Amino acid sequence: MSDVEMLYEEYDLLEKHDIITKELIPDAVIDNLNPAFPMRDYQFRALSRFEYYWEKRRQQGYKSTHLMFQLATGAGKTLLMAANILSLYSKGYRNFLFFVNSDNIIEKTKQNFLARGSSKYLFNDFIEIDGQRVYINHVSNFSEENPTDINIIFKSIQELHSIFTTDAKENDLTIEDFKMDKIVLLSDESHHINAEIKKKPSTDEEIDLITWGNIVNQVYGQHPENVLLEYTATAEIERFPQLVNKYKDIMVFDYPLKKFRLDRFSKEVKVVQSDARDRERVFHALIVSQYRKRIAELYGIRNFKPVVLVKGKDKAHAKRLYESFEDWIVSLDGNQIEEIINHVNKSEENNLLKKALSFFENQGISATHLAEELKVEFAMSHSLLTYSGVSDQSKKLQISLNTLEEPNNPYRILFVVKQLTEGWDVLNLFDIVRTDENSTTKQSTTQDAQLIGRGARYFPFVYKDYTERFKRKFDNEPNHDLRALEELYYYSLNNPSYIQELHKQLTNIGMSDETKHVVQLKVKQNFVESSLYKTGLLFENQEIPVPILETDSLSDIIDTPLIYDVTLSSSHMSVATILDEKIETEQESEIKLRTMTIADFEKRHLLKAIQKVNFYRFSNLKRHLIHLKSIKEFISDDKYLPSIFINLYGTEEIINQLSAVQSVRILMDMLLTLQTDIKKSAKKRRGSLEFSYKKIKDINFEKTLYFSEKPLNPAEVGGALSEVTDAQISVPIKQENWYAYEDNFGTSEEKYFLKLMYSMTENLNELFDEYYVIRNERFLRLYRFEDGVAMEPDFILLCKKQREDENALIYQVFIEAKGDGLLEKDEKKEVFLKEIADRYTLSNTDGQPLILWDENDFKLIGLPFYNKNLREQDFITSFQSEVLDQVE
Repeated sequence: MSDVEMLYEEYDLLEKHDIITKELIPDAVIDNLNPAFPMRDYQFRALSRFEYYWEKRRQQGYKSTHLMFQLATGAGKTLLMAANILSLYSKGYRNFLFFVNSDNIIEKTKQNFLARGSSKYLFNDFIEIDGQRVYINHVSNFSEENPTDINIIFKSIQELHSIFTTDAKENDLTIEDFKMDKIVLLSDESHHINAEIKKKPSTDEEIDLITWGNIVNQVYGQHPENVLLEYTATAEIERFPQLVNKYKDIMVFDYPLKKFRLDRFSKEVKVVQSDARDRERVFHALIVSQYRKRIAELYGIRNFKPVVLVKGKDKAHAKRLYESFEDWIVSLDGNQIEEIINHVNKSEENNLLKKALSFFENQGISATHLAEELKVEFAMSHSLLTYSGVSDQSKKLQISLNTLEEPNNPYRILFVVKQLTEGWDVLNLFDIVRTDENSTTKQSTTQDAQLIGRGARYFPFVYKDYTERFKRKFDNEPNHDLRALEELYYYSLNNPSYIQELHKQLTNIGMSDETKHVVQLKVKQNFVESSLYKTGLLFENQEIPVPILETDSLSDIIDTPLIYDVTLSSSHMSVATILDEKIETEQESEIKLRTMTIADFEKRHLLKAIQKVNFYRFSNLKRHLIHLKSIKEFISDDKYLPSIFINLYGTEEIINQLSAVQSVRILMDMLLTLQTDIKKSAKKRRGSLEFSYKKIKDINFEKTLYFSEKPLNPAEVGGALSEVTDAQISVPIKQENWYAYEDNFGTSEEKYFLKLMYSMTENLNELFDEYYVIRNERFLRLYRFEDGVAMEPDFILLCKKQREDENALIYQVFIEAKGDGLLEKDEKKEVFLKEIADRYTLSNTDGQPLILWDENDFKLIGLPFYNKNLREQDFITSFQSEVLDQVE
């Protein structure tokens, strides 16, 4: 970025050394966000940095705060903003000013912050901070504020500017509002306030001009405790060095689009070039879109409604396209679909359109039937024309555009110009058809790239073991049907110069990665021809819920001891004149401990505390404690509240003479902490002891692997083991029959493990008739017995020995190669691997005990972690005792 060290770089280092951790984030923040939008790792990191910065700044005596967060488009800046609001409320702030460059972003953000019935509402249904119910109020000025609630004003930058340049209107915001009390300024798309900084002023008059940036600074400076938080995806510090000085001490977090994409949080983008006319390209997109919808239905993914966008070059062109589409869709018939099928079948390229047409044919859907289906799905009542000025109902239109994912939103196809760029949040845009073919300027391709960046937002879904809802799941399984839900298709004419410029712009914004390294994983023919491959089985266990019927008490659902600490501080104050020669100092009061139970409090105080915390409504408690019969039982039965101990800390006088207010306060403190513990256990899972099988011959071993770049050293991740020349790690892997794949592209730790296996081949050859090491490329997943946390062991070692009685002995060994820094962090995984041999049972796929038709003896074994530097000898010892010495 520059030679100047930025604040976020310093915080990167503090994070690396666990000085900044997510434990800094107050519970009031996480508990009061909408659970439908779980925080992602990078959002936790951004929040923890804010908390760390806040505390450090207060320790240094500063009262104002100005920070900037740069997060990629689609990374959830508004959710971070909501979390910052909750945090600042808990720090005493009540008034918030949200401002941005665009009115349509204001309408979208109102939905996010105010519309509790909206699917995109970011807060919990009930906001409760320090036992107090908190409401969010939309106000026009801060004289309307409610001192116990969150009060928000929404303004465009232009409206903010008018406060300083025009006479105030009745009930509108004035400059005096900013002087009365401290406020928080939330600047969305904040790069706009730097418009003047990016220019080189030519005259003193131009320098003195009241710019948007100056307006914001004036508002920020009206009160000594104001907070200014900026959020943007495009700070453009790399392009404009003059911004470095502004942001070097306040840019607290940087998460660029390239990192966002490589972390699998976006769709992948594919450009489809063809010589087809506009009408044919639109129909190609409709067929693919309907295929995506059908595939989602087939795999049980609900409420999935993919959207097609058709982009015109100007308003007149977009309107003409929209009107033409009405004729196209009404007249669509089976003959036109047959024509598309014939044309596509002539193409040698295996694209998604060809896959879609093959799917419809296999499902018994004729060309005529498909035409009728498309006519219904993309009828004009499901289409929308949108550009600036197209409708008088602009607010209603913006709400429709920002709720396209909702099942009751009818729209499947949009006709636009360039309106849908900044602030447009859409997850279910999967197909973009470009029709403004005469426009190939740098400006037009930049706009196209920005539109693609918006459409590349990932549609979250869960499928079977693929539990990472917001991440791409099938990067290494490109032929999986559900890969269609992870790709954005951009349909364009075959125009090399345009495509080249578009690629350049996509690279600039981080959507394209010119250094991407792609490798094809192939299995060796000798493995495919082996008896283990043809008749062998692979066993894995399943993630299962802890039956709610088993949760009969608080101790059943909370793993930690039911002991809660509460501290009561003294209200005593002392005043001393610091310049006096003699200052009387008082002896510090001794803090005592009193351990209490619920029985030590009056029942009326307990009932009052329970009434103040909404979580303890009986209907809610019943969800976690199925056997609970009433609130009375919750209060009186030894399985519930009477089983709790409270460690009360304070002076002897205070803790032994509790007032009614103090008693309620203590009980509320305990109940709020207990609430957090109960919530943590709400999704308790475990791994089954039963391991069921799948046939090895049915597993798709050959996959495509993607790496951000090809490493200079082939020993590192992404490099080919066959290219390693260092004698300490090199293995002639292509010639070694025992390794199932033609090559290995894993970490250096994995390659060291394979070197060890290479050194042990003589022993293995003597003991086994067949053995294979298989790199586990997401075809086998295990779940920890204790808590159901998933893991995918790096390698599976399969060994077969034919015995004299014609029964075979088969070992399935799970092996994990770990780098130095992960040995302690993943200790629980190692414990689980060691447990497998003692606890597993084998079952059929229906969960019944396994009866082996060939009477082979199977043994499942998990070994301790392999690590070259610290654990290699331990691994060898365990391998010898657990595997080699056990062979009969």
